Amino acid sequence: MLICDGDAKWSASVRTRLDDAGIRVVPTPFQAPNADGYAERFVRSIKAECLSRVMPFGERHLRRTLTEFVEYYHGERNHQGLGNERIDRAPPPRGVTLADRPPRRFGCVLGHHGLRDECLNVHHKLLILSRHVSEYRTLIDAADLPDLAITSTDDPAAAAASARDCDLALGEPSLLAHVLPVMTRLRWAQSTWAGVEPLLDPSLRRDYVLTNACGVFGGLMSEYVFAYLLARERRILEKYASQQAVRWDPAPPGTLRGKHLGLLGVGSIGSALARTAKHFGMRVNGYTRSSERCPDVDAYFHGHHALVEFARDLDYLVCVMPNTDETRRLVDRRLLHALPPRAVFVNPGRGNVVDTEALAEALRTGRLAAAVLDVFEHEPLRPEHVLWRTPNVLITSHTAALSIPRDIASVFVDNYWRLSRGEPLQCRVDFERGY
Repeated sequence: MLICDGDAKWSASVRTRLDDAGIRVVPTPFQAPNADGYAERFVRSIKAECLSRVMPFGERHLRRTLTEFVEYYHGERNHQGLGNERIDRAPPPRGVTLADRPPRRFGCVLGHHGLRDECLNVHHKLLILSRHVSEYRTLIDAADLPDLAITSTDDPAAAAASARDCDLALGEPSLLAHVLPVMTRLRWAQSTWAGVEPLLDPSLRRDYVLTNACGVFGGLMSEYVFAYLLARERRILEKYASQQAVRWDPAPPGTLRGKHLGLLGVGSIGSALARTAKHFGMRVNGYTRSSERCPDVDAYFHGHHALVEFARDLDYLVCVMPNTDETRRLVDRRLLHALPPRAVFVNPGRGNVVDTEALAEALRTGRLAAAVLDVFEHEPLRPEHVLWRTPNVLITSHTAALSIPRDIASVFVDNYWRLSRGEPLQCRVDFERGY
């Protein structure tokens, strides 16, 4: 028997389907039999979990959810009473095996006195706010995530009204920052970027879980960095210039084998770069705050006092550090002078990490051989900026590793399942550290 109160939201069609399935429904006012109100809360949760949560989603969703609940109900009939069982299992939709998706959660977590703490109400409302909104919406819809209503737009102003009711968000930090003040129910926001600087503004709230797009840019960053390292070693630009001049150019190319790579930052991106460097037979130095988790780094360095030793004898210095107070202007005159004159600086990370004037001076005076720059403190780079006219600079206009919706959506989907299972989310951002 399923006991419920006489709420008008329980439509006649719902009762009919449950009656046909052999589940007796008794609509009656319910009074809690004890001071703690366990039974009353149990009734409210069963109604919310199994029926009223699907009312806004139309007949098709209602029919599917009722079918799942009926299967679940009969599958659990062998339980003797409510006791201490953890009721969190339900069959997947038809055509989907248990191996295809984690279980949905119906019912309550039960303890020695009936209902323990609170019932599982796993209904969520997601705001997708992105310039690529149609792609993200298609990908999230295709994932068929349970208990999820979605509203989507590319306009923060249009999102403001519906954002108030959303407890989840997915989008670019620069757009989410506009609606964050009105998202009073927000529990979790998934950034489509690796960096989340717009959401770290001290004036914005931080009473929610923020996750970034970690683990998806390593491959793209490796393509970018090693494209330019190989172009330099193989003298591709020089060979092309010789071809344009109709000049035979037998100058031998260099090789990455045996060259020395320095990584400022060895997180998920830095680890991918170190792994690729090992493929080419390079030696790798890693500079981090304290971690030494990547096995492809030959030597680790920590702290500002170790920067000079870290930079000594490098052929290539690649910066993939986050933008924090500690990393601001880390690549300064002192570090650049510690590099040998043959070194090449590559920055696909954060523009604020570099002292631009010191970098331009090192390039003009020959203290540094060349630089490949993708990011800058202020973008787009102004036409009068000194770097446009600095020798031996390649500027790639913040295109090193763009967010691909398919990759970012997979991060969100994985984290949503973790949320539904009550597990810690991946790629969580520490607001204090800034990454």
